[in-house]
Formats: sequence, structure tokens, C-alpha cells
Amino acid sequence: MLRNVIVLAISLCALLASTVASVDPRVAYLEPVVDTEGTYYLGLKTLVIASDTKRAKSALSILNSLGSPYDLVTATPVFTDPKYNVIVLTDEVSGVDLVKINAYAIKYKVRVVKLQIKAFEQYGLTTSTTNVNNMNIVMDDAPIMDYYSDVMNTKGAWDASKIDPIGAEIMPDLDTRIDRVIPMMRYTAGSTTVANGPIAAYITNYKDGLEVMCFTFDATKVDLDSELRAEESLADKYSFFNLALANMWFTWASRGVFMGKRRISLQMQIDDWFLASDSYGETTPFRLSGKDVEHAIAWINQIKITANLPEGSNVTFEPAFNGAGIAMVDFEDNGLVSTSKHYAGRFNWVSHTWTHQNMDWLETFDCNGQANECHPDEARYIHEFQYNIDVVEDRVVGSPSYAAPWEDFGNATPAMSLFNNNDEREERWSRHSLVTPEISGLWPDWFPIPRAYTEYRKPNPKNELLFKMLDKFEIRAVVGDNTREELTSKNPFHGVLSTVDAYGSDNVIIIPRMAPNVDYNINNLEQFADYYNTEGVCGWVVYGPSCKRTPYTGLEALEREAFSVLLNFIQYRQDAYMFHQSNMHAQLFRQDNMPIVGIWAQFVLEGVMEFINELPVLSPKMDVTAEEYRKRMARDACGLQGFVKIVNGTPQGITVGTTNNNTCEAVVTMVGKEHPLLSLDPSSYAQLSKEEYGNDTTLAFAITPEKNIVELNLLSTVETPTVSTPTVSDAAVLPEVPAENINGLENGVRSGENEAPTTGKTVGSESNEYVNDDGIERSKADAISNIGADEFTFNGASSSTSSFSVATVIVAFVSLFAMMW
Repeated sequence: MLRNVIVLAISLCALLASTVASVDPRVAYLEPVVDTEGTYYLGLKTLVIASDTKRAKSALSILNSLGSPYDLVTATPVFTDPKYNVIVLTDEVSGVDLVKINAYAIKYKVRVVKLQIKAFEQYGLTTSTTNVNNMNIVMDDAPIMDYYSDVMNTKGAWDASKIDPIGAEIMPDLDTRIDRVIPMMRYTAGSTTVANGPIAAYITNYKDGLEVMCFTFDATKVDLDSELRAEESLADKYSFFNLALANMWFTWASRGVFMGKRRISLQMQIDDWFLASDSYGETTPFRLSGKDVEHAIAWINQIKITANLPEGSNVTFEPAFNGAGIAMVDFEDNGLVSTSKHYAGRFNWVSHTWTHQNMDWLETFDCNGQANECHPDEARYIHEFQYNIDVVEDRVVGSPSYAAPWEDFGNATPAMSLFNNNDEREERWSRHSLVTPEISGLWPDWFPIPRAYTEYRKPNPKNELLFKMLDKFEIRAVVGDNTREELTSKNPFHGVLSTVDAYGSDNVIIIPRMAPNVDYNINNLEQFADYYNTEGVCGWVVYGPSCKRTPYTGLEALEREAFSVLLNFIQYRQDAYMFHQSNMHAQLFRQDNMPIVGIWAQFVLEGVMEFINELPVLSPKMDVTAEEYRKRMARDACGLQGFVKIVNGTPQGITVGTTNNNTCEAVVTMVGKEHPLLSLDPSSYAQLSKEEYGNDTTLAFAITPEKNIVELNLLSTVETPTVSTPTVSDAAVLPEVPAENINGLENGVRSGENEAPTTGKTVGSESNEYVNDDGIERSKADAISNIGADEFTFNGASSSTSSFSVATVIVAFVSLFAMMW
């Protein structure tokens, strides 16, 4: 695929080696510096210039999703050092000095993004006469868009009617300062990519080296609140489109290297596995069968095909199981236990306690006939935790060993080992995590209990005994409830860390978990439709289309529930999702039998693929998810800063560090595969780990008080050509764009909470014949042969390449890596 060839050069960044060589003393203080005219340290930080915070939300969303540092300003900052490697103007901000911004961008090879442009002439375009108000936005039908689109769906079509579209056309005679204009997106009445028509997004390359990406619609319009969560008004897809679009412009602007990482995670937890539960509208309890498990496995086997998931996707379910349902309760044998064991290695597993005991209160039969008056004691906690561990770790739990009050269950069958071998157990079992029944036991000491909570749950603030037992069993993570304020972080990319004051322990993280409105007792689509329509469930959804006046079918209700969580995936959030064993009952859907949860997930994944279809979808087990939350929170607290060392126009290495004494894991992601002709020096990577995900390669390394700065240098065997740094001339500076008079932010500059660097990819432009709307039929073969030509030099001089060969591409992209800055 063209993209895999193109990105080889970018991935040479992965050939960086950790060294303990002395760091420039000024870099040791983590300041952007300039040594000479041809050597400087370019900060890995984004400058967002916006007229107000609302216009900045699409930019801030991608930066926070990745964990990249930024400054948010309302006026031109002081450009005395190469502090920023990306500049984003969200709109035509009043008072911004574009002369200074352009001069800075030219001097340090920094790309500029403008998220809404209404006057096009200085960029080499003019307003189209075509009315585009009711058209769709699609990618330009050019091979280069396989690259420029980054992770976006190149075949997507998105309604432009609500984002103020204006069509543009390339001028027949370009301004003499402009080298070329590259259309990226177009408006069309259809739904497929087109090679002609009004332009919706483009890149203008100037002869002085300035590069600007512009959008002719409002690419800032997203319905997010101040915490970057969904507003209730989020009922249309333009927010998803603009948030997904941010990957494209940010990847281009930041040239393919960023601190942080991106992942699409789908963690479906199925509570009460092995138990039976009430059945909505019926008197007979319902329990899954072995046949339901087989249908779940069939869904896992087919989902990559049916949802068109990218290569590398790995989606599964995560039963949160209650071991008493195996051994202690006398359920009729329906094949659930044996089939679950047979396929145990295909699911992730986490404990939900032995009997589903509330972690705060005992039931009436255990509490002298008084409900919610007696607390579990230490022995109860021990057995609720230990018996499930015994089931997993192949220790028999049976009638003779039951503790009170279960000693009377003498006819129960001894429990089996859940897994078939140790490899399955190691890969699939979250030994250090727990799903507490009813999300109980997690009231902090400080939280004022609202009356609404007591209707369903009696609070027991600061359950120190529970947290003592969690420590005893080395349980480091529990799930929360995103509807409960005390269990939710203001930062949607963080969990809640327990503290001694609030919980009696500081060893546990409470990770976010969402609960789609599929109740615990729903086991078929007819029940769900009845529940959705008669209980007013539609009105509970945080956002989405207005409720229908006519009743929902079960499938319509599931699709609406899927839409209500779509934002999480576009933002790369890692929230888990709560379902129950009844919800795994198979139903007929598209000529196949699928679990209800699987149908919901099908709608979710198809929704994600509409916008982002180049990143694998993964289902990590809970232990892994919890660790990722801990690492992200530690990185954000670390205050990480990054710099690229540029020598004579060539990147020579990356320096990452912090000025505080925190410990964290820094991660640097590069977009693109490793070059096959180069190899890493194994000894130089002793302190680094590497993970490949889609086209991203992420390096991870420790930052500690003892080593608070890490310098990653290019291997000495990689030769890079010398290119002189271009000078800034007055003729290169463009006139200031007229700005609207809009009130700005109050405090001028605001730094992002999450200090970490930026993302991007680099590749060249097409030839003038390919990109201009001049009526000439364009040759894609010619365009492919000239990809990257103008990015081999900083002054925009054209390459003489006229033919395409593998050898030419390899040599060209090695040069591209050297000159991309």
C-alpha cells in the first residue's frame, strides 16, 4: 500500500538510541535554545490561538487525547525562542500579528493550521460559485490522501450543512509568492471521493518555506463542555467529524513525532457471569447457556470482518464472574460452565466476588433480619476474594471448605479450574483487579451524600476494612461509575486514585466505567424495546438525537445507545462498559445470532469506522487498562517537556525531561513503520521498550529524580545530508488576515494540564499539474512519482524525478527524513 511505503522515512525516528552523554546545559533546564544559526532545540509543544475557549475545543480535544503539551492564547505570544513545533489558529482572531507568526514558522520550519478561513485569496484560492450548503465533504481523489488522511476514513462522506461550508477554487494565476496549492478535501453532492469540485481543505506551500493547512468550513465546531465531555446538544455527527479531522491536521503539522500515544479501546465487562438474574417482565430467572457462549465466540471470530476493523484489531468480552455460580448454587446444567472453560482463553476475566456480596452491607439473612445494618467482616471479605482466586488458580473449592454462612450448601459440586493452562491464565486473568458488586464499598470520606443516592444505595463512607483487604489481596484496581461524581475525575483521561484520608489506602485506582442503558435483566430485544419505551429510558441518554414520538424497536434503541458513547472512542478514552450476563443472550441480527452486547458493539464499531478506520480496536484486560490510567496520570503530573535537536536543518535527536522530582514513564510515538534496511543497536535500547500499534510505533522509557532528562540520539551509522537553514525575508511575510472583533480569553496564555509533546507525519506534495484545478486531466502515476519532491528541500525547489522505482523511493525517503524539518 502506498501509505506503508511513504511512511518508511518517518519511522526512521524510531532509530533513536538512549545515551548518557552530556546534555547541553541549557537543555538540562528544559528551555528552547538556539546555539548557532544552524543549530537549535525545537520545543515539542503546540500553540493554539483562539478567540475564545469554545473555538479551541476541537484542538484541545486531540491534544488532551494524546497527552501533548500546549499553550492556549488569545493574542500573539512573544516569539523569542523556538518553543512551538505546531501553530494552530482556530479562527480569525482579532489582534493576532500574522507577520510575527509567519516569520517564526518560516525560520523554524513550523507548519501552521487554520481551522476556519473565509477569505482565500492570499492562499491562492477564490470563493467558488457553487452552493455547497447541502453537500458532503469527502477526501480528494488523489493517492497522496492515503498519506495525508492519517487515520481518517479516506472513503468517508460527511454532511457539511451545519459547519458553515464555503467552497473554494484554485486561482488560474497563482500569487508569485505561492509555489503550489494542494487540495485535500472537496465538496460533492455524492458520497465518494472526487478529483474535481469545490475545495473544502487544502495546503498552500509558499516559496519562502511557509506551509499552511486551511479549512473552508468551521473545523472548530464541536459540542463539548469545559471538560471536553459531550454536551447534551451533541446530536449530530459534525462533532465526531471535526474531532477525527484533528488527527489529520495535527499529524501533518507536527511531522509524525509526539509524546503520548493513541489507542482505541473497547472493554465490555459482563457482570454476574455464572449467576442467574431476574428476567424483565417475567417470573422465571434467566441464566446464560453454553450455546450463548458459542454465539459469543462466533461473534469474536467475525467482528473484524463484519465491522471492517483494521489489521491488528483484537476485540473480546470480559466476564466479571461470580464463582459461587459454578459450585455453590444448584443451577440446572445448561452447558454454561463447561463451555466457558472450553473457551476461557478467548475472553478476558476479572473477579466480581464469590457470591456478589455488597462490599458495604450484609443481606437480611446475614444480619439478624435487618438489611443494610451489618458490615461484612474480615472473614467475609477474605472468602469473597479468595474463593474466586482459587477457581482461577486451580485450587479446588467445594462443600467441605465453605465458610459460614455457606456451610449448609453441602450438595454443591466442587469447583473446577477456570482456565485450561497457565498461558491462558497469564494472558486473560486480571489478578489485581475487582468489579465490586453494585459498585459498592467506594464512598470516600469527604463526599457529601445526596439524597438521590440513598434511594438505591446506603452510603458507608471510608470503608477502611475493605481497602485493607484489597491491599491484602494485592487488588490495585476497581471500576467506578461515571454517573457518580465521587468516582469520576474531572479529566476524562484519568481515573481516581484512592488516598489514606478518603479510603484508608493509597494503593487503589478507580477506573472510569460507563453503563449503557441496557438493564441487568434484559435478555432479548423485545424486552429491551418494552423497557426503553415504557420506562422513559430514551430521556436518560446523555446526548443523541431527540427521542422519537413513536416507539423504538430493540435494534433502534441499541443503535441509539451505541451513538451515545461514540465520542469516547473518537477521543481515545479508555472507559470500560458495564453489561450483565443476561445481556449476552444471543438474538437474530443480520441473518446471524449475536449477543445483545455484540449487537451494541457492532453499532459502536461501525460508527467509529465511519470516521477513524486506520487504528486497531483492542480489548485490554482490566489489569492492563488500570496500568495505562496510572501511567497517563503520572505522565501528566510529571510536567514532561520535549525538544528536537536540529543541526543544519536536520533532526539529530529528541530530548525529553522534567524539572520536577516526579517519576513517570515517558512515551514517544512515531507514525510509520521501521525502515527494513536499517536495524537497531540492541545494546542502545536497554532502557527502552517498543510497541507497534497500527502505523504507530511507541517508545517508552523511565523518567526519575535520578535521571530526569533522557537524550535520544540518532545512530551514528545513519548519515544525514546537511541543509542550510533558510533565512527570513520581508518578502516572505504575508499580510495580516482581517479578523473579527470577538471577545478573547481573560488571562492571555493558558498552558494545557497534560504536558507532553505532539504528533505528525511528513510526506511531499504532488506536482503542479496534479493539484491545480486548471482543466488538465491529472495523471496519478505522475503524481505518485513526484510524492515528496518539494519536501526534500526547504526552499520549495522541484525535484527532477520523473519515474518511479523502489530504489528511488528508498533513497528519497531517507533524504526526506533528514530534511523533514
